[in-house]
Amino acid sequence: MAGLIVAGVVWVGFASSDSVTRLLVVYLAFLAIPLGNLYHVVVSFTEVVYLVFAQQLGLYAGEMTFYAGMVGFVVPVLLGNTVGGVVLVTLVNYFQTSEERLEEARFEGMTRRLTVPEWVLGRAAGRSYVPILDAAEAALFADEGYRVMVPVANPRTDDRIVELASALASGHEDGVVHIVHVVQAPRQMAVETGDNERIEDTSARQLAGLRETAEAFGVRVETTTVVSHWSFEEVFDMARRTRPETVVMGWGDDHLWSAARAERPVAELTNQLPCDFLVLNDQGLDTARILLPTAGGPDSALGADVARSLARTAGATVELLHVVDDPTKRAAGERFLAEWAEENGLADAAFTVDDGGDVEAAIEREAVDNTLIIIGATEKGLISRLVANSLHLDVVSTVDCSVLLAERPHHRTIRERLFGRGQREVGGSDATGAGETEPVNAE
Repeated sequence: MAGLIVAGVVWVGFASSDSVTRLLVVYLAFLAIPLGNLYHVVVSFTEVVYLVFAQQLGLYAGEMTFYAGMVGFVVPVLLGNTVGGVVLVTLVNYFQTSEERLEEARFEGMTRRLTVPEWVLGRAAGRSYVPILDAAEAALFADEGYRVMVPVANPRTDDRIVELASALASGHEDGVVHIVHVVQAPRQMAVETGDNERIEDTSARQLAGLRETAEAFGVRVETTTVVSHWSFEEVFDMARRTRPETVVMGWGDDHLWSAARAERPVAELTNQLPCDFLVLNDQGLDTARILLPTAGGPDSALGADVARSLARTAGATVELLHVVDDPTKRAAGERFLAEWAEENGLADAAFTVDDGGDVEAAIEREAVDNTLIIIGATEKGLISRLVANSLHLDVVSTVDCSVLLAERPHHRTIRERLFGRGQREVGGSDATGAGETEPVNAE
């Protein structure tokens, strides 16, 4: 039984979100061994060594030799622990590599192997069981152009997302739009090679219209069809393999969010984004007049990049909005906007400073005269909040124009890796903050 507990610690430890939790899990698991009057070889060996030295120092009146302790106690415990651990590992590995699971790998139609970083670093390097790049992906990976990846669930209705991605890519001389059609397969579905070919042929016909839409912007277009049991997770795996600069997705019930199926926890997928993510809530996409609320931070800088690109390629006008909580701070807000706009290449944008202190109300008022709002990610992370339906920003759904949510990868500090993401100031980093310091418990 002690062997089962120790072997199980491996899986339970990896499921922990940070190092402190992992240490606690290990401590509690090993504490169960003496509390349950069980035996483990590490503890048994320590006890034998203690008794031998205690006897020599006169602290133990019994007779104990190192040989007798090893043969009569440690070795039998070692054999018992080994049998228990092997039984657990065998059972788990059997069910993980059963015919159903192998069928999933064959269904995805890719040869699989571990990458060199994954051999060395394990889960710290990402997914521990990834497909080898096919020829199309290898060409994309080797390309040095500015790539925008567009995962779509329904090629017949996702044309506006492709238009937005193409407009962003066209702002670069070497822009490439990579349209990825992610086909969600039922888990119980046993698919043969011929079925894969049929799905890919159908997908190619559906993607023809999106290809024409993207090519109209003068960018190079690549298309890929991915058939997966884990459609949502495949978006992140594809981004890690092909390394685009930006991923542009749609948000809604008819997009990949509706299934949000992933083999790993969504928080694990979204805590370390592979690149910039833009998520569009489409209300009839029109990029003519852009509203960009900002309080600084990397996510607002990403929004500025998008606004600057659309101003250059689509002739969009840009209005910057900054919210302060007191009329006496208006002058400081105006200075902030001027400096921030200069740093982010938006010196020609219109400036608006709202001194009401209510960020969402200010956005709603200014949204009346604009056609697209670009909002930076919230404290807890944009993607995980959307999937969990916990994005507490009502303005996203109450305004009549389209909303583009932007999130840039955040590199965690050593403290955040040990204890999880700590508290941050809303005004200092949240793209829509009003400048008031408020501790936020993050995921």
